[in-house]
Amino acid sequence: MAVATRAPVGPSLDELRRIPPFAELDEAALAALRTAVVTRSFAPGQIIFFEGDAAPGVWFVRGGRVRIFKLARDGREQVLCVAHAHACAGCPLFFGGTNPASAEALDYGTLYYLPSATVEALLPAYPQIGAALLRVLAERQRVLVDVATTLVLRCVAARLAQVLLAESGGAAGAAVGLTHAELAQRVGVAREVVSRALSRWSRDGILTCRRGSIVLHDPSALQRHLGGRPA
Repeated sequence: MAVATRAPVGPSLDELRRIPPFAELDEAALAALRTAVVTRSFAPGQIIFFEGDAAPGVWFVRGGRVRIFKLARDGREQVLCVAHAHACAGCPLFFGGTNPASAEALDYGTLYYLPSATVEALLPAYPQIGAALLRVLAERQRVLVDVATTLVLRCVAARLAQVLLAESGGAAGAAVGLTHAELAQRVGVAREVVSRALSRWSRDGILTCRRGSIVLHDPSALQRHLGGRPA
């Protein structure tokens, strides 16, 4: 596990409420949960945890972005998702095993860490905390199922369109702050394949490629690619 770059201030109750599964906790449960939170800051490129390492707790993003990825034996990376503020960045809380994937900070950011032993000690008095964390696990499972379905059932153009639409919110004029290499990792193909698709869409006026970002002009054109199937 990476060492924190500094020792930031812990969360307020209002900050914890911004994390969706904790929004419905009552004041007492939220205050108890706050005592369990360890706050850590990370620099861009810093590894938060490695796949295969012991996983004694759960992580949530306070600010910044976190890339969740798996590394194949041949060195290729498959990005499972990019976690933004208030999202779970690693949640094998009740598994008592190892991290199923690795996590890397993409920006200067802060994360909340909940050690499983501390949280489990709170559950007899505050069972609603356990219910909230089970909702987190269910949501992460849904994300992984969506990734697997996309990789198996959709062609490269559809997968690329899906990432661009998700990161931009489907808004015309929105900028997606991902490089060609980062998009290739998300889609699960070589960088050259992504570059060719983006060049074609740029010629068609669907988007504009800039240094380190992509600006969408015609999200509806990307929507039409979502039904694509692998050849």
